Amino acid sequence: MSTYDPDLSVYEAAWNQSAEVSTTSTDEVPDGVYHCSVHTVEIKTSKAGNLMLAWQLKVIGPSHKGRMIFRLNMISGDPRRLAYLRKDLSTCGIDPGKISTLRDRLELLLDRQLEVKVQTQGQYRNVYINRLISAPKADASVTHTLPSETAVTNELDDTPF
Repeated sequence: MSTYDPDLSVYEAAWNQSAEVSTTSTDEVPDGVYHCSVHTVEIKTSKAGNLMLAWQLKVIGPSHKGRMIFRLNMISGDPRRLAYLRKDLSTCGIDPGKISTLRDRLELLLDRQLEVKVQTQGQYRNVYINRLISAPKADASVTHTLPSETAVTNELDDTPF
């Protein structure tokens, strides 16, 4: 700790008149790359009646910590749209499996740490999931395990090859 001890009382009047700067978690983050934790993910219906996977990603760094980033994957009969969802699930370390079992596997996405890129192109704001940073340890109550979470053992024997 520094021994420098300035007299801060001269700023007391200005301090009392100041208001706390408000940055809410709904303020959009600027374009850039962020580390996020999957806060919530759920299947919802859009205003137009279309199914979508709605992600809420909480920024954990390197800047704008605590802010939220929102991502939507549309779920439709269009294989091109579903390819984006499949890619995002794979990037998060989740085996896409059958789409009909997606709801049962959403809890596996929670608390995963991801690198995401926010990019505005004209009037559109895109959120891309770049890579998985880390996944929480497997919980004994979770019945769906990922290939990467299964124990790997190398029992060596005397066989040369």
